[in-house]
Amino acid sequence: MDYEEKLYSYIATGNETEAVKTLKLILKHITLDKDMTKSYFDSQLLQITSMIMRIAAQASIDLNKEFLQENSPLSALSGLSTVQEAETLFEHILELLCRKSKESRRDIEHFNLQRILHFIDEHIYEDLSMDTMSDHLNISSSHIYRILRNSYNKTFIEYLTERKLEKACELLRQGIKVKEVADMLGYSSSKYFIHVFKRYKGSPPNQYKCIMQDTVVY
Repeated sequence: MDYEEKLYSYIATGNETEAVKTLKLILKHITLDKDMTKSYFDSQLLQITSMIMRIAAQASIDLNKEFLQENSPLSALSGLSTVQEAETLFEHILELLCRKSKESRRDIEHFNLQRILHFIDEHIYEDLSMDTMSDHLNISSSHIYRILRNSYNKTFIEYLTERKLEKACELLRQGIKVKEVADMLGYSSSKYFIHVFKRYKGSPPNQYKCIMQDTVVY
């Protein structure tokens, strides 16, 4: 993997530390030339800048737009005279790229989380599987697992079960029979539904139903 591929990989994942390490390796090659002229130095900086611009474009980040303000790092290139100055400038640009990449990833993750939650709620009355949801949303099962784990610290089954039981409690409070609730929510049998309900709620659904019906709100 060449330097450009490495930099892109690190920026795409928001790994600023490794991106800066790679940048320093690139700049190190410039310092190895003891007879470096100003024109050679400028040409090397231009190559590095072009590479970073290409990486930014691949990551869908418009550096020209980000640095429209006065005294932008990109406009400062012509004034650089040492490798140390170049390192400071490029580190600033990499920090921005990694930050923007992280923000973009968070936005995408949030969007996908909302799609997942909406799909589960829309299909709460079905015997829903993660593979089915993966096919419909075009999100891999492993990605769905990771999103739910990061957002709720729950697996798909844990989250789905809790949502189904919330709906079950709502239906039981309406006076619907346990067997009907089990059927409505896609459980294979009322016996299995009772088992799951008791495990999560601490009491069987019939007992929960009686308690709710006996509760008087003043």
